[in-house]
Amino acid sequence: MKCLLTVPLPAVTHAAPRLPDLGLAYLAASVRRRGHDIEILDWNCRLSPAAYRDYLSKSGADVIGVKVFTPNMRGVLETLTLIREALPNVVVVAGGPHISGTRPEDLFLDLPLLDYGFRGEAENTLPAFLEALDSAGGEDLRGKDSLDGIPGLVYKDGGTVRTNPVELTDDIESLGLPAWDLIAPAGYSPQRVNPMDTRGYLAPVLATRGCPAGCTFCMAHHVNGRRVRLRDPRAFVDELEMLHREYEVRQFLVMDTNF
Repeated sequence: MKCLLTVPLPAVTHAAPRLPDLGLAYLAASVRRRGHDIEILDWNCRLSPAAYRDYLSKSGADVIGVKVFTPNMRGVLETLTLIREALPNVVVVAGGPHISGTRPEDLFLDLPLLDYGFRGEAENTLPAFLEALDSAGGEDLRGKDSLDGIPGLVYKDGGTVRTNPVELTDDIESLGLPAWDLIAPAGYSPQRVNPMDTRGYLAPVLATRGCPAGCTFCMAHHVNGRRVRLRDPRAFVDELEMLHREYEVRQFLVMDTNF
């Protein structure tokens, strides 16, 4: 299967960050390990809506995944419209904080152009979904038993919205590294941690996942759970050294909720 992972098109989204999207890169690495083709269009995408639509038409994507943050909902709706205009029959899925935090029964009311939603972490969910879709020859999976075992999946079954239980990966080190080749830091111009230091590039990194707090303004625990899971410290430092050596990264932005 060919899968394209995208954020809401920056041209129609306000306050778009200028960073590589680490979440999409982790997903891309998981999908690629299962033998599927994968592309990422994230926050460095400089296409106009018309050029984006043309790009999609030529992409040959079987599945398009969109990352959804609640403040970007207007941009998400416009992006989904562009996707449907370019590829009316493509399978459109969505994940991210808004999908995990909203009530499943409201998901398809908020995003009527969506086919499926993924709640929680999707490194195992998305490859399992692609394999089910591939086995079905690209046919509509809704109403079929093959969807039952895909964790965190939200889908319509006739007039009913169904939700599979979320499963989080205990050993986050087993997920491997994100697909840095698809989000090479040189392709971005982020706000630097130290604006006086203009050497090299900046990269976001993660050492842990999960948050035990219950802050009402935050959906981190809906995505990554309440238990803090730790990466191997040596592997984390190895990743920093690799980014310094191979991608000329000189500043790191730690994205952990509980670093």
